[in-house]
Amino acid sequence: MPFRFPLPFSAEVRNNLIALVVISLFVSGLEYFGWLSGFENTALDSFLLAGRSRPSKDIYIVEITEDDYRDIFQGKSPLDVAEVRRILTLVQQGSPSVIGVDLDTSSSEYGEGNFPESVWVRDALSDCEQDADLEGTGKDRPSTHAKGLRRFGFLGGHFTETEKSGRVETTPRSGLSLFPLDRDGVVRRYRAAYFSDQSDPPSSRKGLVDSFPQAVLIAHRMVRGAMVREPGESPRPTHEAHSGSGQEEEGLILNFSGDRYDFPRMSVRQLKQAAERPFWSTSSPLRGRIVLVGGTYRAARDLYFTPVGPRYGVEIAAQAIQSELSGGGLRPINHWIALSIDLASGIALIWLNRKLHGRFMLLINVLFITVASLLGSYLAFDAFVYWFNFTAVLVSLWIHVLWEREAHARKMKDELKSTENELREVRQERDRIQAEVVTVKAERDEYRTKYEALLP
Repeated sequence: MPFRFPLPFSAEVRNNLIALVVISLFVSGLEYFGWLSGFENTALDSFLLAGRSRPSKDIYIVEITEDDYRDIFQGKSPLDVAEVRRILTLVQQGSPSVIGVDLDTSSSEYGEGNFPESVWVRDALSDCEQDADLEGTGKDRPSTHAKGLRRFGFLGGHFTETEKSGRVETTPRSGLSLFPLDRDGVVRRYRAAYFSDQSDPPSSRKGLVDSFPQAVLIAHRMVRGAMVREPGESPRPTHEAHSGSGQEEEGLILNFSGDRYDFPRMSVRQLKQAAERPFWSTSSPLRGRIVLVGGTYRAARDLYFTPVGPRYGVEIAAQAIQSELSGGGLRPINHWIALSIDLASGIALIWLNRKLHGRFMLLINVLFITVASLLGSYLAFDAFVYWFNFTAVLVSLWIHVLWEREAHARKMKDELKSTENELREVRQERDRIQAEVVTVKAERDEYRTKYEALLP
């Protein structure tokens, strides 16, 4: 049954607007400090496990398997320099777009390796002041300018490092081998760049340092930009190549696990066999692709836990690169968009409860909150998995709307009861006055009768 004495719509919105803003900010605070990460990660993992993998046409993985490590490298680390050079040379003969090397080359033996042009991985270590996402025990959202990140050398120290516009770059190009861990120790995200103010060997240079996937992406985009240039035009990198996705300047985390890809791969043994075939230099499966060379053997100690099971670092790097190339993954939350969606959906919920009535209102509200939460998650995160934030806000607002309407109903009932009491008193006063009028009339008639009797 419709409420008999509803507030004006503007007054109802005004009464619930403050509560809506407070609830939205409160939920945003819980999300920022990671208190909702359990719900978010559960929803995300369920989404990932339910999804189907898609083949990648941009990336090829050349892996050093357990058998390769035992038979070709005799189970010794660091890996033999000559053998690594031979592997990279064979890969280069396959005409890839970019070669990314996810191997430990910090040993001095790699200093004079004369390797083919590649993007190299370099290790980094976070001190105790670094956000614990890198160690698996801290926040889910690390700060870009967290201090204490120490970067190490590669290629036996045979590289040059420059600082320009707040960024630290190396020649040859390199990227940090780091993957942020969520509180549960699972890798679900990657970052395009990290702030580093220390290095080993010591250096005064500090600034943003590209991660390994981002460094490979930049090299790939530069090659692509050079390939499409006009005849006679000097090969200059595009703005996209310089800045990547643009998110590293803002210190954002891009969730790369929103899509799953199957990457074609071959072992080093298979690479050597294929490189002996005549087709290798003309129609190699590596041709035009990003080729990542990495280890998938236990001694590499490069295994991470992900929502879809254990994955080696080279596989996660491939996942991050492919997600960037395909425009996939889950972008980090835009709090202003989320707040705007909260306000719009909240006002719509207030209007819905004002216009519709009946015994099916519970079902209608549940359906509206479900649809609005999924739509809000898609608009704010570019995926349907982070619905809980919006559901918490809308359910809380719904409860507040019902409480406000009940409070208004109680107030109106009290006012009605007070008015009825006043009306009863007025009626009683009216009856009393009417009785006095009757009495006065009777007395008047009595006096008139007596007066007429005294007349002659």
